[in-house]
Amino acid sequence: MGPVCSNGIVESNQKIVAAGNELDSIQRQIDAAKRADDTARVAELSRQLEGKKNVVRGDRPYF
Repeated sequence: MGPVCSNGIVESNQKIVAAGNELDSIQRQIDAAKRADDTARVAELSRQLEGKKNVVRGDRPYF
């Protein structure tokens, strides 16, 4: 008997991957803004990143 996979689990995993990709994207933008010495942009993106992290962490556990 092989592994059982329901659509709910797959959908949940896809949401986790998408959230991780979004966090990575914001972090890359922060790094680029730091290299450009754009402190206002760094501050704005840092707030966005923290807000997104709280949403991801605040969601129900996936395991």
